[in-house]
Amino acid sequence: METEKQDNNQQEENDMHEEQSFEELMTTFERFSEGQITRGKVIRVGSEEVILDISYKSEGVVSLKEFEDLGGNLNVKIGDEVEVLIKKINGPDGLVVLSKKGADAALGWSRLKEIADNNQTIKGKIVKEIKGGYWVDLGGLGGFLPASQASLSRRAKQPKLVGTELDFRIIKLDRGRKDLVVSHRILAEEKQKKERTELLATIQEGKIIAGRVKSLTAFGAFIDLGAIDGLLHIKDMSWGRIKHPRDKIGRAHV
Repeated sequence: METEKQDNNQQEENDMHEEQSFEELMTTFERFSEGQITRGKVIRVGSEEVILDISYKSEGVVSLKEFEDLGGNLNVKIGDEVEVLIKKINGPDGLVVLSKKGADAALGWSRLKEIADNNQTIKGKIVKEIKGGYWVDLGGLGGFLPASQASLSRRAKQPKLVGTELDFRIIKLDRGRKDLVVSHRILAEEKQKKERTELLATIQEGKIIAGRVKSLTAFGAFIDLGAIDGLLHIKDMSWGRIKHPRDKIGRAHV
């Protein structure tokens, strides 16, 4: 009787183990379906492909080119953990075909939508100049920065911006058309407006402030005070009479 009881207990444990294993197996298959995003660890970097351990019965493979950023730089090494999209379960050589860029795009668009919906800023790097503006790397996704939205200056000739990192505001987002437009000018205008308000709150009649000559006219000089410009009239430049502001500017501290 004791032996029979032990056998029954052992059988119950085996049944529970098989049931648990079946549940784990089903969970694994649910997680590994085409179109799903999973996480993998780089275990080998070849000349054309990258092999990942994705905790599945077979390993996953990603094209090496998918690890290039928008600037053409290759960013991958053994031990890296990355998010990947499952494209095909039963691929060549029994490997699971994966896509890093597919996962980056899916996760990236969701992140950008959340940022746009909340009117938040996003940091990006200007990677190259294109017709009408610049191409910006926004963490794996590319966005268009119109030249008119690059800075406060409206000059056609902009200072060198390629390679610089700036904060941007998303002004257009259409995932279906893969249309993403950003602006740095909006943020610069907001900053300038804030600084102007703060400066005006400190300016009082009779107070001495420092400024830089911005431009000259026949009737005076425009002075850059930081967030705002001021006019220094020709009559207020000297006790004596002068014919043109340029006769005084350069010999006096403004």
